[in-house]
Amino acid sequence: MKLFSFWRRQPKVAPVVIDPSKPAPIAEERPPVVPLQLLILQVVQAFPNRGEDRALRRFFEKTSIDAARVLQSRNQLVENGLLQQGVVKQGVQYFVLSEKGGTYLEEHYKPEAMIAYVLEIEPKGFIATLLRNIAEKSQQES
Repeated sequence: MKLFSFWRRQPKVAPVVIDPSKPAPIAEERPPVVPLQLLILQVVQAFPNRGEDRALRRFFEKTSIDAARVLQSRNQLVENGLLQQGVVKQGVQYFVLSEKGGTYLEEHYKPEAMIAYVLEIEPKGFIATLLRNIAEKSQQES
């Protein structure tokens, strides 16, 4: 039965030895915000009534992004301090942009750079049109 003999073999793995006398390695900084998270920040800032789970899922439901991924990204933004829980209205938890999130968005969000990503996840251009309108409105207010 040489055909199934590979199942019995165990991989050779060197054991990891932890030296308690040495300090633990310092955790690296959190990873940078990905385009989806930047887009969520922009949506929450531009459309405050979209800052709750159901509204975010519905906003992204016509894209190729899974709803669970949207909520996972939203949770990472909360962990990073870029979003914070706002008021709870009729049992619905809303999230708002924190000061740190607003600053991060101003520094890193470039509508023209996001258009390519948005067209990739939603080829019909609905979200891209929204981003262009938001950018035009921002320029008019400036």
